[in-house]
Amino acid sequence: MDRKTFLKSASLILGGGIAPSALATNFKIEADKEIRISEGPYLTAVDKTEATVVFMTNKRAIAKVEVVSNDDANFAKPKAFFDSDESLGRKHIGTLHTVQLYGLKPNMTYSYKIEVIEVIEFWEEKRGIKYGSTKLGTPLRCDKYPKTDVQLSLKTLSDNNEDFSFFVINDVHEKSNMAERMLSNMSDERFLVLNGDMSHTYKNETHIFKAFMSSISNTCKGGLPIFYARGNHECRGKYSEPFMRYFPSTTGKTYYMFNHADTAFLFLDLCEDKPDNHVECGNITDFQSYKEKESEWLKKVISSEEFKNAKRRIAIMHILPFDLSNWKFAKDVNKFFGNILNEANIDLAICGHFHKQMIVNKNSFYKGRGRKGEIGSIKVKFPIFVNSNTDSVKVSVSKDGIKLKVFSDKDSSVKEFNVNNFV
Repeated sequence: MDRKTFLKSASLILGGGIAPSALATNFKIEADKEIRISEGPYLTAVDKTEATVVFMTNKRAIAKVEVVSNDDANFAKPKAFFDSDESLGRKHIGTLHTVQLYGLKPNMTYSYKIEVIEVIEFWEEKRGIKYGSTKLGTPLRCDKYPKTDVQLSLKTLSDNNEDFSFFVINDVHEKSNMAERMLSNMSDERFLVLNGDMSHTYKNETHIFKAFMSSISNTCKGGLPIFYARGNHECRGKYSEPFMRYFPSTTGKTYYMFNHADTAFLFLDLCEDKPDNHVECGNITDFQSYKEKESEWLKKVISSEEFKNAKRRIAIMHILPFDLSNWKFAKDVNKFFGNILNEANIDLAICGHFHKQMIVNKNSFYKGRGRKGEIGSIKVKFPIFVNSNTDSVKVSVSKDGIKLKVFSDKDSSVKEFNVNNFV
């Protein structure tokens, strides 16, 4: 960015013309080009009655998403939703757009269309312009995923007990080509899970998309919901703080729960794999408080009727919820997560982090090893599948149980597991 563009962007912020959430963008503005959607759209925070569409534009703009459906009579005529929530009712002016759709119905298909309009100038940009005096560009409308013929559409989660599958990858660590190969194994999955450490660190906005998210978005093409479980590496870097702007959830936190097809899903965040006072945390983290609040939330969730009465319960988290090392982080992991999950009647937990495949059988004793050798074991009352960094997993859920199909990017092998046998 040249100095002139930077000063103009800074003056807009300081002058109050752009909402504070715009600070989450890099202001990579292509002033001499036509407006376009530069990244996305992709779907997050999808539930039975809502969804969020995320995308980027190459110029500062306001954004609208129009939704229509042949399934839902309430959407027989298009309804408009704006990127305005974080701007407290004002249409957000920026390059990163998150538009929440609400009032939807379970298990229904909706088509959507994006409209973006460049904001060239408006009444707070310079003195002497009266309120309401705004100069806008020509609207750009898009009902297909950019550079494809794929119609933009989404399907809400289901409240029926039906067979379904979802796909999981983790620990990609910026290998976007490998991520693309992994995702080529997807077929009829209901959603995609990113189970942490998709990047080494969060350097800046451009880096997020270049490292992995462009490949993910281009595979999902604005229609396959994405659920993200933050890993320890997403906690690192100068740009780790605005994580939720790019990957919003229904709770506004990196931990959340949803129910699909009578299956309760718990997405948990064990944060860094080190305590806050560790030298690598740089004295700028407060994950201790975050995990304490998350743990209290977790206790309430597993006590809820929605969770307890679900046909199945699946937990997704990057780091294994048990650790037998002798430092504070390990004790907190067991206290805040493992011990609670042991009483939650979990049918399967899926983790990553170790860069190798591991299976912890139900009611087995997980053995931990510290720097000085084996230091004990702890009983785990639910099965855990730890996926490697070179494998992708198709998880199939049916009345017969939960089955895993594991695709290896290393040797192209395929292995299948029945979770009923993890005993």
